[in-house]
Amino acid sequence: MRRVGAVLLGALSMIVAVTVASPVEAVPRGAGRDRPVGEITVTEISDSYSYPIELSEGGRLVGGLYPFDQTSAFLWRRGELTVLNPPSDRNFFPRAVNDRGQVVGQSAGFGGAAARGFIWSDGVLTELADDGGTSVAADVNERGQVLVNRTTPAPGYVTRAGVLHRGREVTSPDVDGGPITGAAIDERGQVVANRFSDQGPQAYLWRPGRAPVGLGTLGGGRSQASEINRSGSVLGYSANAEGQSRMFLWRHGRMTDLGTLGGDETYPSPYGSVQQPDQLNDRDQVVGTSYTETGESHAFLWTRGRMRDLGTLGGPSSEAVGVNDHGDVVGRSVNASGTYSAFLWRDGTMIDLGAVADAYYSEALSINDRGQVMGLRLDENNYAHALVWETRDRG
Repeated sequence: MRRVGAVLLGALSMIVAVTVASPVEAVPRGAGRDRPVGEITVTEISDSYSYPIELSEGGRLVGGLYPFDQTSAFLWRRGELTVLNPPSDRNFFPRAVNDRGQVVGQSAGFGGAAARGFIWSDGVLTELADDGGTSVAADVNERGQVLVNRTTPAPGYVTRAGVLHRGREVTSPDVDGGPITGAAIDERGQVVANRFSDQGPQAYLWRPGRAPVGLGTLGGGRSQASEINRSGSVLGYSANAEGQSRMFLWRHGRMTDLGTLGGDETYPSPYGSVQQPDQLNDRDQVVGTSYTETGESHAFLWTRGRMRDLGTLGGPSSEAVGVNDHGDVVGRSVNASGTYSAFLWRDGTMIDLGAVADAYYSEALSINDRGQVMGLRLDENNYAHALVWETRDRG
């Protein structure tokens, strides 16, 4: 699974966990609304306001439900929606899911109560004790290894990464005089992480039991890592010697500038609050957004040193945020009417996915190898509704 991570939160190697038996609320198949879009079917996963966070390769979707009294985490698969947390005085925000059905994230109490990470597995929700600080379970791999970031309040706020597996947590060491914060974890337990300082972020690769390895920069003073694939390639962005922001691919100890579409800069995941976008696939293909020679921003697909302009849906701009191992790309584009619409780019053609009733805005956020697309629409009141588009199976 390819990851970008979350966040803030910091350090402790011993865990005291609070285990809560979580009731399972099952919504029958067909509770969402299915609408045909050519050969593509779109399903709205809930009648409640909802926001999608991550779609797994096996078709598990996690996100947040937003009734007005509490935010709940949900898991959706094959038309069945499960609410993961019991009613309480806390809001629950998922971060990631694996194909074992394990969900990780963070809960936050009302009135300033400490935020703490949670793990949901086999119908049981376990919260990590705060021990005077805060925590977030930021990512999980298929082995069940959980990336945890913990923040301690004194002396000063310090956030540190750790890897939790089978009740044991290994905490990352300091590098260059400070801690690193985890962004993503791969199937071997390697963590892409960043050290934040007054000089800007610096990207690292860390495996428990080994010293973190600095990834360097493209000639400027900062770099930040976001994703890692199964072969250990790392995606991120860095300043070059001219101070311009460029996306990079780091592999075999070497950082490569992905170039541009004729403008000065490239940038990843430019919109929304996607926790785990998949802009790097296991074939080392990368998607993102680049300025063109005329100053417009266009979606691109980078393959083996070549950057391809994916065009738009008729408007001036487009942005790519997800790619699967078939090279299918999803994102959003301004259409000829001047509004944002979700797109799927496949076999050289950009397809408008935004033909969703009651939507003036839609965006696609990720696509798995089955051809399922995760995204959302906004209604006339600006509330989000999570969607899954079912496209032709490429497997």
